[in-house]
Amino acid sequence: MKNLTEKQQTLIADITSEFIKINEEKKNRPKGGLFDINGLLGQREADIEERYQIERNNEFFDEILQTQIQEDIDILNIDLRQLGLRAWRPLTWADWVRGFVIDTIENFERDYHFDKNICVKYIFIKKTKSFESGISYIEEFENKHKIEWNNYHYSTIKSFATHKDVIDKIKTLINKTNL
Repeated sequence: MKNLTEKQQTLIADITSEFIKINEEKKNRPKGGLFDINGLLGQREADIEERYQIERNNEFFDEILQTQIQEDIDILNIDLRQLGLRAWRPLTWADWVRGFVIDTIENFERDYHFDKNICVKYIFIKKTKSFESGISYIEEFENKHKIEWNNYHYSTIKSFATHKDVIDKIKTLINKTNL
């Protein structure tokens, strides 16, 4: 666990504690005779445990993706700043918004408009997980994402940055600068 962040280690410890607590509760459950209590509640508890694990995994995958987004921004900015442009995450975007904007340095942190700058979104590959017990479904993230801009999808920041339409939009933005 040396390579895990403190937050990741805390998540793992919390999950372990929760499993221990649930297992203790199961041992102490009284048994009647009319209903299959263990059958009725057992599946629900198993589904709740699985849902909780999916939520923790989603948080973990989101943390990894947020780090990847920042790394992509940093890489892009090496070249963009030489062109009078900058990539950034607008302060007005909610934490759950995964992406960034590319625009001129002069327009840094202004309101973003999809037609005037480049708004890039990162989207998790996910599936809907339903549960046998009937508890509410959850979106389960895979540790994969796609990068989306202007109805195009890219697997890497390099495939995004080398796409013809992205380059054409960069040219348009360069012409808005005072170079």
